[in-house]
Amino acid sequence: MIRFNNMLNTREYIKQYIRQLVLENTDDTFITLYHGTTTDKAKKIKETGLKNNIGHYDSANWYVLASDIESAIFHSYLNEDNVAAVLEFKIPVTNKKWEGYPYLWPPHKFSEYKKWYALKQPVLKEFIKKLHIIDYETWNDIKQNKKF
Repeated sequence: MIRFNNMLNTREYIKQYIRQLVLENTDDTFITLYHGTTTDKAKKIKETGLKNNIGHYDSANWYVLASDIESAIFHSYLNEDNVAAVLEFKIPVTNKKWEGYPYLWPPHKFSEYKKWYALKQPVLKEFIKKLHIIDYETWNDIKQNKKF
């Protein structure tokens, strides 16, 4: 458990607590998810974290993360260099109320192996594990399959 010598504001306390969780926990307390976007937006997300662009977090039906990279690639966009971006997140979860809690709403099970998630709150930049750059051929192959 984290101990602080002085009282911090709630937001800073939560950020420090989450950072400590990331350092202390095993893979069993994390969920790996993917977000497809453009390379420019990926850079911004790496600086600020993933936020809901609809302005609030009370919509469990605004899916922005996927359990599989293919779904994220399908929802990504090419830039002028004909590449897209997919961010891989390793998000700490407690699953106390549902799978993905407290950062995510319960998943929409798109298929037996694919789940999509809406944000319950912003996802911190510290949870970004990797940036995948997707070439045109891979992006186009997945778009043509239209399984998503």
